[in-house]
Amino acid sequence: MNKANNGNINHSIPEEFFLNVINSLDDPVFVKDTEHRWVFLNDAACKFWGYNKEYLIGKSDYDIFPKEQADIYWEKDEQVLKSEKTDLNEEAQTINGVLHTISTKKSIYKDPETGEKYIVGTIRDITEQKRIEEALRESEEKFRNLAEHSPNMIFIHAKGNIVYVNRKCEEVLGYKRKDFYSPDFEFLALIAPESRNLVKMKFNKHLNGEDLQTYEHTIITKEDTKAEVIINSKLIDYEGEKAILGIVTDITEHKKSEIALAESEKRFRQIAELFPLPISIIDSKGRYEFLNNAFIEVFGYTLEDIPTGQEWFRKAHPDSDYRHEVISIWLSDLEKSGKYEIRERQFMVSCKDGQVRDIVFRPVTIEDNKQFIVYEDLTGRKRAELEKEKIQDQLRQSQRIEAVGRLAGGIAHDFNNLLTAIIGYSDILMEQNLSNNIHHHVEEIKNAADRAASLTQQLLAFSRKQIMKPKILNLNELIKNINQMLKRLITEDIDLVTSLDPELVNIKADPGQIEQVIVNLAVNARDAMPTGGKLLITTKKVYLDNEFCKDHRGSRPGNYIRLEVSDTGRGMDEEIRKHIFEPFFTTKDVGKGTGLGLATVYGVVKQSDGYIWVDSELNQGTTITIYFPQIDKLEKKKKPGYVEKGMKGRGEKILIVEDEDVVRSMTSKALGGLGYSVIEARDGIEALENCEEEDIQSIDLLITDVVMPKMSGRDLTNRLLHRYPKMKVLYISGYTDDVIVHHGVLYKGLPFLQKPYTSSTLSKKVREVLDST
Repeated sequence: MNKANNGNINHSIPEEFFLNVINSLDDPVFVKDTEHRWVFLNDAACKFWGYNKEYLIGKSDYDIFPKEQADIYWEKDEQVLKSEKTDLNEEAQTINGVLHTISTKKSIYKDPETGEKYIVGTIRDITEQKRIEEALRESEEKFRNLAEHSPNMIFIHAKGNIVYVNRKCEEVLGYKRKDFYSPDFEFLALIAPESRNLVKMKFNKHLNGEDLQTYEHTIITKEDTKAEVIINSKLIDYEGEKAILGIVTDITEHKKSEIALAESEKRFRQIAELFPLPISIIDSKGRYEFLNNAFIEVFGYTLEDIPTGQEWFRKAHPDSDYRHEVISIWLSDLEKSGKYEIRERQFMVSCKDGQVRDIVFRPVTIEDNKQFIVYEDLTGRKRAELEKEKIQDQLRQSQRIEAVGRLAGGIAHDFNNLLTAIIGYSDILMEQNLSNNIHHHVEEIKNAADRAASLTQQLLAFSRKQIMKPKILNLNELIKNINQMLKRLITEDIDLVTSLDPELVNIKADPGQIEQVIVNLAVNARDAMPTGGKLLITTKKVYLDNEFCKDHRGSRPGNYIRLEVSDTGRGMDEEIRKHIFEPFFTTKDVGKGTGLGLATVYGVVKQSDGYIWVDSELNQGTTITIYFPQIDKLEKKKKPGYVEKGMKGRGEKILIVEDEDVVRSMTSKALGGLGYSVIEARDGIEALENCEEEDIQSIDLLITDVVMPKMSGRDLTNRLLHRYPKMKVLYISGYTDDVIVHHGVLYKGLPFLQKPYTSSTLSKKVREVLDST
């Protein structure tokens, strides 16, 4: 057995070495004299309290803490000095804005030469230990797997008996499991007489719901030997009743080593075995002398696995190129550094279980050219940082798209008012007796306005503010109906394949917009395959579980219909994928694309309560996946509507309320020319005043914009209906987002006309509303 395993560490190691070791610890360590003044602090303690070491030496708690807090620490120190017993304390503290659970330990060290007493204290962050204990309570399977391999004793006490012990309990206490589980086994037989009252009191308080801090007591083994232990317990539910889960740590050897803290060998052993970070010692010939428990827990390797540094390099860095690079850096650092000079390097390490961890190495050369190395695992921290960065990127992208969407929606809404006037006046002019040349010019104006109206619909689709006419529909039937049209859209060298789930149920969406989605995706796929390829459209009934939603932020669990459109084209890189849903972003040549195709798809999917994701790699094709919520009910058939009776008016009185002058004027001229009696108003207040001043006795139809200054269209309607109860109402608006969400006027069957509209559309809608019953 080598020196490390026998505990025979070289006594000639100087104090400078131990100071370097203690100062390299992440746990604060301090020493006080009998006057409660600090006589030693390591670097971590100074950093922990935020003071320079020169300032703290010779000071007491009253110099840096509030009096109330210092009184508590003073009393604790007095108890330790008088009783010479170790004091363990646990409390919650917020450090750098994060809540941590802190364990403080104080014990007595006596100078072997002078007999003078000192208080030796350590502080440890046990947040992770607490988290593990909570995880044990949540899952019995995880608990058993962890408990059976735990270096601590673990038990469950329920219904007055021990119902579970791990293997460590058998090893330490000397009893078999069947002995513990016997109804005749007396639990208190494991407790030393001097500790029984304490344990009984703690258990009773615990079962009554009181939270307990870690405490110490003495146990007795089957061989009648005593051991000092620390117990950490939690109240759990066991078969419907309260039970106690206990984690017991044998601190007998720990206590013995504390008594001999001044001896360098035992001091090192104490620090190394209890140190939370992995530690190793390598002799001058490259052989491992010592590995602490944390080393084995993190890397999985024991002294049998890695007897030499050469074996460590081979297993920790299996890639030969990387291994040679690490060894070269290691030897260069070793040559340049002096004795007791701590170096720091960061390398990737392959562990015994196959995991690859990101490790910081802190080696220092000590006596006899030995290498003392402390390791720190940064894997979890780096993963958290990468995940945080990924989430922030997703949030920024979502916010950018939403901001552009709001802008696009506002622009389209205002543009629709202008287009309403342009299209309307074009219709009026075309009904006049114009020359062929002028009639052609007017027709071209109207055609351009129609194309502009189509563009605003795409903007509204992206911003999710276009009028939806959702119906309960089956995607399979819709795809079959447009299959021939899709074949005409793509080139002959592209193979169109559909794979439709025969058990598909319905979704609720606007059929025209869903057709637009599929057409836009098919056109994009066609453009991505200029030399031919395969276009695959599939549908599938699926269930999105919590695991899926965790990986796809923004989605919710439930039953969905999945629509996938895949191509074998040239694909996209990551930078392009980030922008594909943004309006006016296009990779096509100038004049060959508006950049609204996928923006429109995004808007339609979102407005239909769906989700959309893109999977694409350069030269590997693209797959667009869309999920629509599943609808099980069937669409009720609508009752037959009215039969058109002609577009001309019969002198009916119509009140037009519209804040856009050009829209109001065009609408008034169009309806006046059809034989209606028209009254105009800029807003709701003016409309009410006109009705009062002109003493209007009846109004057959109110045509009002939904959102206007001073008074909304809905409020105006309610005011006028009190005076004209037989009045009919027709609402108009550029988009319906505000109407639906904020004004609540678009319920089923309510007459509505979306801008921009033609004179023909206006006349038909007015006649329809007036003739309705």
